[in-house]
Amino acid sequence: MADRLTAAERVDAALSPNAPAAASAAAIAAGEAAVTPLVERLDAARPAERDTIIAILDGIGSPTAVDPLLPLLASGQSGARSRAARVILGIVLTHGRPESEAFDRAVLKALCAGADAAVLLLAGLVPAAAAALNSYRDSTVEVQRSDFGPSVYGRIPANIALARLGDADARVSVLTEIASARGSRLRFYLSVLPLIEDRTVLSMLAENTLHNLKPQPDSRPSGAGAPRRIADIAVDAFAARLALDTGFPIDRIRRYTDKERDRVHALVRNALPAH
Repeated sequence: MADRLTAAERVDAALSPNAPAAASAAAIAAGEAAVTPLVERLDAARPAERDTIIAILDGIGSPTAVDPLLPLLASGQSGARSRAARVILGIVLTHGRPESEAFDRAVLKALCAGADAAVLLLAGLVPAAAAALNSYRDSTVEVQRSDFGPSVYGRIPANIALARLGDADARVSVLTEIASARGSRLRFYLSVLPLIEDRTVLSMLAENTLHNLKPQPDSRPSGAGAPRRIADIAVDAFAARLALDTGFPIDRIRRYTDKERDRVHALVRNALPAH
């Protein structure tokens, strides 16, 4: 039945009271065509409806959703601000930075309102945010980039952002953190790899992850096999970040062989020569 509905009808169904999860999935499957009807409902939406809209926009991942979500970065409701920031960050990680003054202003407002990991990372794309980011460079408040991602101290995303803006002390902090990082922290760095441009930082992260066989918490379906390791997550991340021609399929479910990981490691070293 859902495949016969227009995108707008799918949105209506997903936002109806007590709608099943399948209704949101159908709206997400409508893709770009669902963005406009979702955005049209955003301003007048009640909190629960707004959260559903944000979640569907997150699932669609369209760059056209960024501008309509920007006002929520200034929301007095921390939950709405955080959810909007996480969706915007996800889109930025895939499609790049929006070139608009509205984006810069919204990120600055969010940063001053009280930042979570997504806001701190977005601030690394806004040069005027450097001064405000300074207050987070030593933060030990735990933050998350996504609802299901690892928790890390606020100083980690803050220093990633500051280093991207050219702060030498923050760069040293990032390198120091990576050198001693384990498990959840390494997964966090890998999850934001598109925001890291420094070749030395990328190289160190590759050296510390591509042969790290520590099993990690697994979100795969039951019965999917042995849990994935840091190394498997690193192969996914570096293959995408550096557009590597791996010679084998990248699959975010499977565990890679020693030979496959060795090939990716060699490709990364070739792409990021020592200097």
